[in-house]
Amino acid sequence: MNDDTTIDGRLAVDLTAVEFRPGGKALFTTDFIGRVQQWDIARPADLKTAVCAIAHRRLTREEWKRYVPGREMSKVC
Repeated sequence: MNDDTTIDGRLAVDLTAVEFRPGGKALFTTDFIGRVQQWDIARPADLKTAVCAIAHRRLTREEWKRYVPGREMSKVC
């Protein structure tokens, strides 16, 4: 399994429905076994701290090139 199949460490495959909550701060999904999950998708006030808390590590050079193109790599976490 690669990182593209999880959200917040939870499996995010075989979804049968996706719906945004009014205001755009939550996403609801339903999977093939009927499980409904709510995902907090609000942008945190301190994005740097939130990213570091989720990743538990620094970005690799390849990730930096992909997600922060055109900027010199620096220590974020």
